[in-house]
Amino acid sequence: MRLRYYGIPWIRPKVDEPVKKFFMKFGKLKNYKKGENIFVGKEFYPYLSLLINGMVQKYCAHFQLQNTSKDKAISIILPYSMIGDTFFLSNRDCFVSTTVMRDSVLLEVPHDVVWDYMFSNNSFNKTMIHNLMYDMESDLEGFANIVARTPRDRLLCLFKGLVVRCEVDNIDGWYKLPVKLTHYEIAQIVYTTPLTINRILLDLKNEGYYKNENRCRYISKDLLDRLYDWKDTDRNDEKIIGKPVLKCV
Repeated sequence: MRLRYYGIPWIRPKVDEPVKKFFMKFGKLKNYKKGENIFVGKEFYPYLSLLINGMVQKYCAHFQLQNTSKDKAISIILPYSMIGDTFFLSNRDCFVSTTVMRDSVLLEVPHDVVWDYMFSNNSFNKTMIHNLMYDMESDLEGFANIVARTPRDRLLCLFKGLVVRCEVDNIDGWYKLPVKLTHYEIAQIVYTTPLTINRILLDLKNEGYYKNENRCRYISKDLLDRLYDWKDTDRNDEKIIGKPVLKCV
C-alpha cells in the first residue's frame, strides 16, 4: 500500500492536457546539455517549466556535504512533468538543485505569466493546483519510502513507478523497464549504494524475477503486482489499446 499519498515516489506524473497546452502557448524553449545545472541550491529559479524532452534529476544540495556514496537524495523528472514548482508556490529559494541527466529541452514560463493566467481562468487554476500538489505528494511519498522500506522494496517501487508512468504493457508476464538508469543513478534515487543495487538485482535474477537481455532490463509482472497497489486507473492519460508504448527517454 501507499505510505502517505497518492503520488508515485521519486517520479513526477505527466501534467494534465490543459497545463500542457498552456506551456506550449506561453513557454520559451531552452536547451540544456547533460550535466548542466538548471538551478542550484539557494539559487532562486524564476520560471515554472515543462520538460518536453530528456531527463532531469532533482536533489537536495546539502546531501552533497556528506562523505558517502549516498551523496544525493534525488527524484527524476521525465517528459511532460513540471520543474520549479517549489519556487513558484513559495516565492522563496531552497536547498533543491536540478541537474540535467540527459540532453533536455524545457518550456520556461515566468512566474507572473503563470499567476496571471491562473487568476483569469478558474478551471485552469484548479487543474494547475492539482498538478502542483501531485508533484509535492510524489516527493513526500519518496522520502517516506526511504525511511520505511528496505532497499529491495524501494528498488521495486521505483521499477513499478517507471512502468506505470511510461504506460508499459507486459509481454508474456514481463515488463521492459522504459528508462535506462545506471546502478549509481538508481542508488541515488532509492538512497542506497551501487553495490547494494547490484546485489539486489542478482538476487532477483536468481529468483526468476529479473533478467537483462540485449542491454534491456525486464522485471516480472507478478512480482510488481504483489508489491504495490498502483493500477492502470492511476495513470493520468487514458491508455489506448493497440497504440505503441510510450518511450520516456
